Amino acid sequence: MKFKFLTFLFILASSIKAQQQDVSRDIEMGKRAYIEVAQTMGFYNNPSLEAYLRNLGNRLVAQLKQPLFNYEFYLVDAAEPNAFAVPGGKVFVTRGLLLLPMSEDELAGVIGHEIIHTQNRHSIHQQKENILGGLLSLPGVLVTTFFRGPIGEIVATPFLRAGGLINSQYSQSHETEADKQGVALAAAAGYQPQALAPMLKRLNLEVEFLTQNKEKKDYFSSHPFTPDRIKNINKISEKLIVAKQSALLQKNEFLYQLNGLSIGSNPEHGFVHQNKIYHPQLGLQMDTVEGWNFSFERHSLSLASNKQDATIAIQMSADSASAFAMMKKIENITLKKTGLSPSRAEASNWFGYKAAILTYNTTENGRAVAIQYTIVEYNNQLLKIVAMGYKEQEMVMNKVVGYLKPIQRKDLPQATSLNIVVSEAKEGESISEFTKRLKIEKWNNVIGGLNDKNDSYLCKNGELLKWIQYQPYSFQ
Repeated sequence: MKFKFLTFLFILASSIKAQQQDVSRDIEMGKRAYIEVAQTMGFYNNPSLEAYLRNLGNRLVAQLKQPLFNYEFYLVDAAEPNAFAVPGGKVFVTRGLLLLPMSEDELAGVIGHEIIHTQNRHSIHQQKENILGGLLSLPGVLVTTFFRGPIGEIVATPFLRAGGLINSQYSQSHETEADKQGVALAAAAGYQPQALAPMLKRLNLEVEFLTQNKEKKDYFSSHPFTPDRIKNINKISEKLIVAKQSALLQKNEFLYQLNGLSIGSNPEHGFVHQNKIYHPQLGLQMDTVEGWNFSFERHSLSLASNKQDATIAIQMSADSASAFAMMKKIENITLKKTGLSPSRAEASNWFGYKAAILTYNTTENGRAVAIQYTIVEYNNQLLKIVAMGYKEQEMVMNKVVGYLKPIQRKDLPQATSLNIVVSEAKEGESISEFTKRLKIEKWNNVIGGLNDKNDSYLCKNGELLKWIQYQPYSFQ
């Protein structure tokens, strides 16, 4: 009987905390993080899904007697399976995450978890412990001088994420707290709290597949070990009372809502075709480079050597200044802040477009460091190419930058997008028979995992199954 008050006590505690905290800093940081998400990832244009996420999120928030913030929920245009919250009550769900849930209950558990992170101000507390977060292991001078302050703002390098807020690494205690209170929140809103457990299992399998690294128990990891989380969630869920409320969407309605959703990389933000990298938003193409990794974002392309001793950031921004004026601005601020003078500062030309080049040579811990800015007036915007690394990598960096070329949209090759498809199974059909009928046998194991079905399972007539399909994407 005493466990019937667990949800009530959680809500009461939240209400008391809400009356005692100044959250103005959270709100300001959340606004900055929102701008960062909008610029680097963008939002997925699907009004029906966006409205659904808002309604689901608001239903969960309604269980907090006194929320700290006016909560907002957004669908992010990113393929990675992720959900994250930033200070100030902004919760983001990537379209890639929506491949995984089988029901509204599962998605509610994830969103409830993120609401607790921001309601309990976990990002604020974690920021005090780790202000620099997960930057590349570049020389300290590059981080402290060029990634922060006025230089960072001017160059707008994509390596810095609003003080680490977007990719916050919470402590194990914060994750455990968000699991515990998040499922209580879901139960209070009428959702099965244990539904978070299979969602976490599926998410973990997806991450292991994408990274090719199997999760290991590590007491120094930022996240608790997934099997331990699942065990604790199931234990907590047994003690919770689920409110009597119907889901916004029943299971079949929920799955049909996902039909046609793009869950792969957005070709507009970059793709690879025949050993060439294309970034339609930037209007750029380049050869792939052996020994270098690359990452696409909406308005940027990042490259880093495998040894992480050199990196190149490429970004487009709507600056009104000329390339030469921007170069002089960077030069003046660098001199004022660091005392460094450039070894080269001159107007240039990049495939017929006005450009400016600024280079620096300095040292860090006894090792020579090379930094080069290339700024181009391109398509009525400023294209900024920033190459940084140890001096011995300078020739390689110059070679990689030299691979960059402009490309017009009409000259882009055809790409593909990966979308969710929802189809009906037949009575007594196994997963392998289902994939054979639809001629998608290559997805056999994937479809089984996505739908939590092994091949011994026999489907009911009309049962909905999710699968994925590559579809042509044209830029014409």
